[in-house]
Amino acid sequence: KVKTILASGDISILDHDQNKRTALHVAASEGHHELVHLLLELRADANAKDKFENTPVNDAVRTKHDKVIDVIRSHMKSIRYSLPGSQVGVELCEAAATGNLEQITRLLNNGVNVNEADYDGRTALHLACCEGHLHAVESLLKAQANVHCQDRFTGTALEDSVRHHFNNRTSTQIQELLRKHGASLEHKMQEYAAKMCFYASQGMLDNIKILVENGIAVNVGDYDSRTPLHLAASTGWTSVVEYLV
Repeated sequence: KVKTILASGDISILDHDQNKRTALHVAASEGHHELVHLLLELRADANAKDKFENTPVNDAVRTKHDKVIDVIRSHMKSIRYSLPGSQVGVELCEAAATGNLEQITRLLNNGVNVNEADYDGRTALHLACCEGHLHAVESLLKAQANVHCQDRFTGTALEDSVRHHFNNRTSTQIQELLRKHGASLEHKMQEYAAKMCFYASQGMLDNIKILVENGIAVNVGDYDSRTPLHLAASTGWTSVVEYLV
């Protein structure tokens, strides 16, 4: 039927609607892989963008039509999923925040940089660590995610995991994995000095252990050069004192 319509000359393969969506856009978004193949054989433009900057492959990725993606990429191997600004980063971060491995893989396989950031400079690794999605963290690190990326607040993925440690049962495993890839809090020693001293003064031994395991020195001093040992000793927390010495 499509061939017949095109042969009649009443419509061009490049025609589009009011939103600049072509027949290829619609076929891709609906998952009609055979029709997509036909349109591409008839020289439909796989790089055509609608008014929202979406290409047919964008539509296929977003609607999770992998057969369509394969067809488009078999015709144009260099084509990739792309959007203006930080939109791609937002989508990758959303997938990571929900632990959606399938969508993470789909985006990465279609040219999305694993270190793409959202509007706050947060990467998928930040979100996966924050939410405790161990398998997503493993997948992102395997794809060469940078453990040293900082968001606009200078926070790293390791810091997100540490901050939400007691909310996620996988936090310890995630932090071990990040450290194996070179992550550490050591470069922020002074920023964590006050936290260490506060935890010591409150007898919060588990919190102290987490910071020490991730690179903070037990002898770090606060603004008065008081160490965690000073605070633990002065407030009578013997368990903390025993650990620190």
